[in-house]
Amino acid sequence: MAELIGIETSTSSVRFQGLKSPLADPTDVLRKWDHRRAASSIATSLAIFWSDDLGRRVASEARSNGMTPDDYSATKAKAQERLQSLTATIQKLERDFGGWRTPWGDINRFQRFHDDIDSHFDDSQASIPVPFTYSRWGSLASFSAKQYPNTKKWYGTSGNSFVAVVEFGPRVHARGASRRREWRSRITALQRRGRPLRQRRSP
Repeated sequence: MAELIGIETSTSSVRFQGLKSPLADPTDVLRKWDHRRAASSIATSLAIFWSDDLGRRVASEARSNGMTPDDYSATKAKAQERLQSLTATIQKLERDFGGWRTPWGDINRFQRFHDDIDSHFDDSQASIPVPFTYSRWGSLASFSAKQYPNTKKWYGTSGNSFVAVVEFGPRVHARGASRRREWRSRITALQRRGRPLRQRRSP
């Protein structure tokens, strides 16, 4: 995303000036973003909606170049494509949520108001904000949410979950419980070998 945000906010350039002017404030928010997700973060909302929109726009070109849409967006997408995509992002946020300055937690929600096996969601029912993003954004505690045909907000039904207790010292002592057996097996193997566990911090 750092590469994707490489757009000048100055309107001195004649080319794309018509697109840049209304994007000055959103772009400024993205430039000042610390790249940490939070329920109160407006930049997180902008970044995720922009990345998703641009990724869809360049998906075909990315495949032709043997790249993922994310990598292509960051390194090869044309300036006009990025600006048009950001414009579409602003319009969608304004259309769905009343304005582009929408905190991520107002969009990304957890909701369970029934016990049906097949999940369904309703914007008029109670829900709670979730600060996490899906894993491709580097969130260790990931939360996979999306917009449904009858909703504006995004609701999540999956994500990674585990519990681990790690004592760091000359010899690592660790215990973990997860839905994935390989996580527990890895912890056990590292513990037996006395190797340190690498801890990945989620912002």
